[in-house]
Amino acid sequence: MKYKLLASLAAAALTLAAGQAGMNAQDNSGIIYFESAGGIYSFDLATGQKIFLVEGMLPDVAPDGTLAFNRYSEQAGVQIFLLENGIERQLTPCIAINSDPCSRSVWYAPAWSWDDSRLVAVKGYTFQDPMHPGSISLAGDSLAVINRQGEASVVLDTTAFADDYRECSVTDPVWLPDDAGIAFARGCRTHRDICILSFENSKVECLSDQYVENYPTFNADGVMAFVSNRDYLDDKVEWEGRQLYIMDTDKTVSKISTPELFKESLGGNCTEVSHPGWSPQGDKVVIGCQGRIYIVDIVSREATYVASGKDPVWARN
Repeated sequence: MKYKLLASLAAAALTLAAGQAGMNAQDNSGIIYFESAGGIYSFDLATGQKIFLVEGMLPDVAPDGTLAFNRYSEQAGVQIFLLENGIERQLTPCIAINSDPCSRSVWYAPAWSWDDSRLVAVKGYTFQDPMHPGSISLAGDSLAVINRQGEASVVLDTTAFADDYRECSVTDPVWLPDDAGIAFARGCRTHRDICILSFENSKVECLSDQYVENYPTFNADGVMAFVSNRDYLDDKVEWEGRQLYIMDTDKTVSKISTPELFKESLGGNCTEVSHPGWSPQGDKVVIGCQGRIYIVDIVSREATYVASGKDPVWARN
């Protein structure tokens, strides 16, 4: 699977959000997201205020509030940075892997462990995609766990897929509850699916090779939200793009969203859901869809518009 990234990002001024202010935030402080014209922002669900945080993309927030994100430069490519207590530092590219004290590569899609001590990220490479002039594409050849000191270990590479390895890449890594393993998306020539790496036995289990599925994410109870087109293939229903699904711990799958859900919410025809993220309570999911961010209530199946942007995550602190 490939990410298309802009070659540069411009800083933006502090503004108020166009989203719906006064939303019941409960104890959720807000949403962190990427805005293509201006870096990473926070959105306060209680007040509707939008605040510029830092230039970057693909953010994730640790339980202690530390922000991990990517930034691109022509010299270093795409790398991981941390924002801790208002202080920014670069975590990659020079990190220690096994016996190599300074492994340099492209690192992206960082995701915090539940105990906020480590990140899992994609190690890969950049290339120019002729289909998208002026942009840079990424492909991942392995997954690595990186601690806050910049020490890493590769936990999976594409050779784990045997005959498929030359045709596959990995992306969208997240931690299983209790940090017992890592779920990720495998993109191959003929399909894109979700796989789970167990730390207990070092085995990889892929859920299906029939659909286009990615962006796995888990709540504390072990329920997985993800994006799929499986209803279209299974039931031959009218094409609805890729929508939000959840898989319970007994592997029961439920479809949560349809394009009509977003039409009712804000007149938007959402057919490409991406980057779901659970609320701290595990009852709502924030998603991106075609340049807009929504919060979807899993029980009521209601969607609320938040702001214009992409790659949202829930701020826990």
